[in-house]
Amino acid sequence: MKDAGKVLEDAILAAYDGFTTLANGNKDRVIRCPSCLDSDNPNHAHLYISRVPPFYYLCHRCKFSGAVNESFLKLLGVVITPELQEIIAQNKDAVKEDVKTRNVSSRKQITSFLDKKQRFNQLSIPPFDRSVVIRNVRKYRYLCERFNVKVSKEEIELFKIVFDLKSFVRYNSIMNLPVDTNYMNILNNDYIGFMNYSYEGIINRNIVSQDKEHRYYDLMFSKSPFRIYTFSQKLDITKSKLKLVIAEGIFDVIGIYYAFPQLRDHTFAAMLGHGINSVLKFFISLGFLDQEILIFSDGDVAPEEYKAQLWKYRLPIDLKFKIYYMRNAKGHDFGVSKDKIEVKNSIKLTY
Repeated sequence: MKDAGKVLEDAILAAYDGFTTLANGNKDRVIRCPSCLDSDNPNHAHLYISRVPPFYYLCHRCKFSGAVNESFLKLLGVVITPELQEIIAQNKDAVKEDVKTRNVSSRKQITSFLDKKQRFNQLSIPPFDRSVVIRNVRKYRYLCERFNVKVSKEEIELFKIVFDLKSFVRYNSIMNLPVDTNYMNILNNDYIGFMNYSYEGIINRNIVSQDKEHRYYDLMFSKSPFRIYTFSQKLDITKSKLKLVIAEGIFDVIGIYYAFPQLRDHTFAAMLGHGINSVLKFFISLGFLDQEILIFSDGDVAPEEYKAQLWKYRLPIDLKFKIYYMRNAKGHDFGVSKDKIEVKNSIKLTY
């Protein structure tokens, strides 16, 4: 009887028509990546798929990565047989056990722990330190006053807030900063930092100037394919279904979190000026092909604009998307306190 790795590999190769090779002492099957479409050279491939359990996949070109599940196999065109369904179920349990041994918070995104071969130069937020908050009390008070709440220690960790960039740099032993000392001081004084989705950089939000041109400043310490901010209390990376809240900015998604407690089991994502398709592409790359999406729109973006964006990113795979559009009836964006937010109805967008 064939082992699970052989069954999985044979099913993938039966559906795949392209360059392939073995790597890492024959522990990985390498094929061309369906997410980034790989390099221009047809005899190069960058998507590594484990041949031994637990089964993971990783593209070393675009970082498309995750646990092998039904969504990933369907993306490759694999026909899901009862035998494969059993292997997928077993892999789900194996991945959960593997994640436990890595001792990584479940709130971290999938790229925080699913790659067994490469850690993507990931950074860490220093453990919560009350003295750091006290030193940066102006930033803490800004958040509390903006959302009319007392931001808790747990929420500071959930939102992946970096109050003090200098402490962050020391904690991660970063030697080569992407900015000079003077600008680092400006960022440390006038901005609040938020860790990006992959823990590879800080998205800094200005709290002093209203100038849109200087609203955000990114400190990225490696090349990340998606400039996205996310946070989630519950994100099951072994499932293909996702409940998602999308808004334009970081403060928008935080405002929605406080205004609608019933949505706290959702994953929250900020587009940061890159459009809804950048967010969809990111979560599709993680294997989430069944999504319920709630768009909390800025007041100046009509539902027709989102429809136009969505139609530009249609894919020849079975996507089960339910998308709803909402805006604030009180005329504000959503980066405000609960009393300034009201949603009267939603508009369903077709995909």
